[in-house]
Amino acid sequence: MKRIIIALLALSLIGCQSTTQGTGSKQPSQVVIQELPSETISFVEDFEYLTKMVYETYPYIGMIQRQDIDINRIIKQYRKRVECVESQDEFYDFMIQFTEEFNNNGHMGLVLKEDFNHYYSSYPEDSKWYRTLNNQATMSFYDDYIEDAPESDNQVSEGNITLIKYDNYSTAYLNIESFGSEYIADDHDALLSFYEEIKEYDNLIFDIRNNSGGSSDYARLNIIEPLSTKSYEYENYILYKENDYTRDFISSKLDSSNSQPISSMDMENFTEINLDDITKLSHIVPINHQYKPISEGFMGNIYVLVGPNNYSASEEFIDFCKVTDFATLIGHNTGGDGIGFDPILVPLPHTGILVKYSTHYGISSNGRNSEEFGTTPDVLLDQSENAYEYIMNKIQN
Repeated sequence: MKRIIIALLALSLIGCQSTTQGTGSKQPSQVVIQELPSETISFVEDFEYLTKMVYETYPYIGMIQRQDIDINRIIKQYRKRVECVESQDEFYDFMIQFTEEFNNNGHMGLVLKEDFNHYYSSYPEDSKWYRTLNNQATMSFYDDYIEDAPESDNQVSEGNITLIKYDNYSTAYLNIESFGSEYIADDHDALLSFYEEIKEYDNLIFDIRNNSGGSSDYARLNIIEPLSTKSYEYENYILYKENDYTRDFISSKLDSSNSQPISSMDMENFTEINLDDITKLSHIVPINHQYKPISEGFMGNIYVLVGPNNYSASEEFIDFCKVTDFATLIGHNTGGDGIGFDPILVPLPHTGILVKYSTHYGISSNGRNSEEFGTTPDVLLDQSENAYEYIMNKIQN
């Protein structure tokens, strides 16, 4: 049975339609009966389904409110607007606008049509992510964007890395644009060959200022283990709220045997933790990272140039450098969200449109929220200073 929405014709109300009665004397208020088509009802229900999930499982509501993003007000506004949506394409654009209100905090966003095949081909078939992608509504919505898997497992990574040697200064420069999983294998041989060429140099500069992330395995396999002269171990933590929907995502990435209720943790060691944020979360899991060298490593100085574009997997590498002193960080505060795993995927039940966001809240060993604060480099420059020019001047002089 179709829903009937009764709306008063008043300027103070926001509706999809308005009714006026000519000009002249003021007319009495009228009651307008408006029936929503069944397709519109499904858009309303999809939107309400997502907002319910956000309130239950998205851990960054407090953080974005501190950024003056009033998410409660935004949800109310969009809840009224969604009643005016009349087609699936319009709803898709509407949801893009809605998720953009989160300003990418916690990877919140829509899986865009042009990006769907990347997601579809990135996850193994036994993963929770792949199974979530393969629901009927989602496959139907993104049908035109599904392509056959490429014949090779690895894409060519032309242009992802730039290698320069400054023999006069015994210095090597290496720019890595992305830590994307598609670049790991192909970049690996080129990087190891380059490391062999410059192993006697005094300095190695990694420029990752425009690197917004990818896979944490990139830094482990292509930077840390080939260049390390010793084993490294460090720990950070993931906090989350237990939920029937997110449980399978979380358990596939975290060792549930190490999970503890937050209430049982001694918070005195987490000197920088936000106690208001964690009241909305339920469990905490320590994540122990171990890296072992695969060769004699690089004996010279390693510098990493960083900035606000660093996010996700590149942020995780930066956090490792900061905690272990593997390299000296130079530049500006980073973007954050480097502690954790892939954002979960939420298919909207009627349209199948996919929404992604992080359901976990990552903190460093002292409780610092990775998403909110990022990492302060060892050498923090003024906004007007260029990190590359800074380190090259230091080396040359």
